[in-house]
Amino acid sequence: MPLTAVDMITPQVGWGSGPSGYWRTTNGGYSWTALSQPPGRVYDFVSTNEAVTATGEPGAVSFEWTADGGQHWISRTLNIPAANGNFVLPEALSFSTPTTGWLLVEPEQGMNSDSGWLYQTTNAGASWTLVASASIGGTLPSALGILSFSATGQGWLLASSSSTTTPRLYQSSDGGVHWVMSAIASPQGYYVDPLALPTVEGSRGTMVAGLANPPGVITHAAAAVFQTVDGGRSWKEVGQSLTLDNAIAAPMFATPEAGFAPVQGALLATSNGGISWTRLGLPTLPAGSTVQQIDLLGTQDVWLVLTDSAHGQLMAISHDGGKSWTVQP
Repeated sequence: MPLTAVDMITPQVGWGSGPSGYWRTTNGGYSWTALSQPPGRVYDFVSTNEAVTATGEPGAVSFEWTADGGQHWISRTLNIPAANGNFVLPEALSFSTPTTGWLLVEPEQGMNSDSGWLYQTTNAGASWTLVASASIGGTLPSALGILSFSATGQGWLLASSSSTTTPRLYQSSDGGVHWVMSAIASPQGYYVDPLALPTVEGSRGTMVAGLANPPGVITHAAAAVFQTVDGGRSWKEVGQSLTLDNAIAAPMFATPEAGFAPVQGALLATSNGGISWTRLGLPTLPAGSTVQQIDLLGTQDVWLVLTDSAHGQLMAISHDGGKSWTVQP
């Protein structure tokens, strides 16, 4: 199974991506159908039937959009006048509804004095509007990162000023026009590197971060869970840090309270936002297998994408919160 990541939309329907392109399942991940669309630089699986991919071009971004589960694709283009014809790179896509989405774009290194742009569409990519710029005097902190938006227009941006600097977490409450950096309290003796975008519902939220010392390291010996009670303006560590194998995927939360963390030889589960964890067994796997990615829907449906040196990619599926598993080749 040549998948490196999955994104389940419902317990039955989901999408997968890999080096050769995209896949889709309609039976919960037990079998997958290859799609004809070649891989883009970035992508977003919008709904059970809709998906979009983006690829950079000189002075533009090209899109491929499907509304029928990947059977047919529509080509669209966004011209970026500020790029002055230079090559641009799409960095992130986030659709909060099937019609409303955001695109993060940066110029190829050394090609332009501007350092990136944020665009929004309200008609499924048929047209785009410039929302913010990362140029001098602009309101976008950086175009090098990942982002997500909710249906209310609340946005989260995890961005770095370069590929070697520590990412910072930013929040927008006006659809990406303005951004405020979140305050993350570092545990004594450590630097905090957020590993993924937070899971926030109302004033409460949860985020997973790597603990590094010294700063700027690529790998982390541990991960910590941080919680917010003020909608993401500030974050504090909760519970005990998790010792990670650097080859294993980061913990993931389905809600601010419910999450799973793959660690060496086991899967941990929490129902209180990472304050405490319960150790679950992993499925019987070939020796040397590691967890590459975890995907969740609620507290019961869990998918693990596994890498094994002898068998390539495998998938482990649980529908009872990790108590029992089915392994798919």
